[in-house]
Amino acid sequence: MFQKLRKIKGEIKFKIKELRARPAEICFKIILIGILLILCTPLVVDGKYFYPHLVPKTLYFIGLTQIIFITWLILNIFSKDFRPRLNSLFLFIILFIGALILGSIFGVDFWRSFWGEHQRMDGLFVYFHLFLFFVVISSFLKKEQDWLVIFGISVSVAVLISLLSLLALVDVNLPSILLPPHGGVTLGNSSFLGTYLLFNIFLVFYLFLNSQKAFSLTSRAPAKGGEESLLSSTSRAPAKGGEESLLSSTKDLKIYSVISFLIIFSALLLSGARAAIISFFGGVILLFLFWLIFCQKGNLKIIGISFLIIFFILISSLIYLAFQPGTFVFETITRMASRSRFLTWQISWQGFLERPWFGWGLENVEIMYNQNFSAKSFLPEYGGEILHDETLNIIFDTLIAGGIFGLIFYLVILGTVFYLLWKKFSQKEIDFSIFGVFSALLISHFALSLTLSNMISDSLMFFLVLGFIGSLARNDFQKKEYFIPLPNKAIFSAKIIFLIVILLVLFCFSFLKFVIQPFRASFLVIQAINNPVPQERIILYQRALETSPLGKHLKRDFFARTSMSFIKEGIDGGASKEDLKLELNFISQELRKSIKESPFDFNFYLRLGQVYNLYGLIDPSKSYQAENILKKGLQISPNHQQAYWELADAYFFQKQFDKSLFLLEKAIKLESKVFVSHLRAIRFAQKIGDYELAEKKIQEAIKINHIWEQELRNNME
Repeated sequence: MFQKLRKIKGEIKFKIKELRARPAEICFKIILIGILLILCTPLVVDGKYFYPHLVPKTLYFIGLTQIIFITWLILNIFSKDFRPRLNSLFLFIILFIGALILGSIFGVDFWRSFWGEHQRMDGLFVYFHLFLFFVVISSFLKKEQDWLVIFGISVSVAVLISLLSLLALVDVNLPSILLPPHGGVTLGNSSFLGTYLLFNIFLVFYLFLNSQKAFSLTSRAPAKGGEESLLSSTSRAPAKGGEESLLSSTKDLKIYSVISFLIIFSALLLSGARAAIISFFGGVILLFLFWLIFCQKGNLKIIGISFLIIFFILISSLIYLAFQPGTFVFETITRMASRSRFLTWQISWQGFLERPWFGWGLENVEIMYNQNFSAKSFLPEYGGEILHDETLNIIFDTLIAGGIFGLIFYLVILGTVFYLLWKKFSQKEIDFSIFGVFSALLISHFALSLTLSNMISDSLMFFLVLGFIGSLARNDFQKKEYFIPLPNKAIFSAKIIFLIVILLVLFCFSFLKFVIQPFRASFLVIQAINNPVPQERIILYQRALETSPLGKHLKRDFFARTSMSFIKEGIDGGASKEDLKLELNFISQELRKSIKESPFDFNFYLRLGQVYNLYGLIDPSKSYQAENILKKGLQISPNHQQAYWELADAYFFQKQFDKSLFLLEKAIKLESKVFVSHLRAIRFAQKIGDYELAEKKIQEAIKINHIWEQELRNNME
């Protein structure tokens, strides 16, 4: 009888033990699945949303990050083993985020900096989630075998995207959403595709060099408590005869790595992303030189050091010559990418000098650009680009967003990564495959970032690599025995239940505010612009603006441009003036809200002036409001020709033709090689019936560029 009681008691203890472990196991699996799903972010695209190649990706990433983070917090209630370890990399990332926060607070538009805009999705709340992603993966994944599987999943996603990009090149009948004008399939731009593939092609090198490590877990017995390893899915079924076949597993991964490399490399070469291709080959050269220096001895080591010095001298010389007009390097780069980048960098430097310490704040590049606008921006050799929401250079992007402090901490993060890699390598805690591959990868990515700006897929991969380096810095990395620990506290205590409830309530609020509502608002934007009925369109506009503040300024501007197109058609088609006025009143009121909220943004003044000029076709008195608002805009951006053109139109409606002509001629003086300025002056002369003046303006334009003559005469009204 006593034996039976002892047996029953033992069974009860086992059940209690099992019950206590179950919440931790569930949290474990949620976090793991969430991380794997996050790696699929680059595949996400949906045409039902505003900026379909970017907004759905970013919100998908944010939503999953919130899920794994709240689960990670709950897991840490039960166990101390997954709490983050404060190290230098962790600290400097916090300081970098802090510099961005200060830059946004002391910048020109905090709410734009916090929420961001749809065309970049690079606001503070995205950076917060990138940091949370870093915290979770750097503390949760503590074995190199775990990271090999994570990197393997990332490479698999990259292979799929590469196959789609190759199919797009051979005219396979893919959905239109996968054939954006600038290439890049699901990423929406060939440059973004190149950056993403650059990360993954180096991860392929790492997988190939570590194929045997990926399956070393299969030879271990279950850890303490009978629990499996973190990524038990890496285990293979016993080979014939009941023994593990580690060799075949290693060969399989090597073959997979080679195939993945061929597919990704082909997609990269054919992507048209020249900067990414050059950065890749530069990174391969660096990796080879690192191998000579750190893995060889004697003459080979000396040769490696010598060539590395020559390599850096060559790269430094090319960078210097790239900024010297008239040199072969400068002319080659401008032929490949126009002069627009150099002009943007000059303007960005001026913007930095105006706000050197804390910058302008995240997502405020466009405000800075317009305040320092160059009239050359309209010229074809400068790309003809007048809307700049990025500097196309990580140094200037960081300086504008967070000032000198932001740049310092960004560079310190990179320096810390190289220091940690070197320290672990010199102490023989990691091998060359980690030190060499990730050093070459980060240097290549930094070089690439000097000519491009980031998007979510790029930032995700960068923080994934930072998370891996952060996990290396932990004292418990490569822990021999790894298991899901039992909770340190009773799971049914009132305090624990209350704490979990509070966390879940906060999670629900955050998920609704930062994921569900922005998704809904983005969907409503597309619904609004596709609705042909003015009254219904206005209702959808309002709902889209009220649902989420994400990108509210861009949404108002987008609605204004869309409505202006509809209204022009309505005026020509004899639509009801009351309906037209209703929509014009709505968009003008919304643009005034943007001016009040962001008084330094020139674009709002320009757009509102255009709306009032259009309104002037129905109600001529609105031209006076256009005049007032455009004059204020010119105070912000005195070199922007568009403001002169629109103000000239306002005076034209007021019959003040002398003022109109004066402004059009001033726009020509700002940059005489801008074709549109001449065309507007000629059309103005034609409208007022002064054909002698029109011919005079044509002759003046021909003296500047004789090629224009036929086009000017063809475009005359």
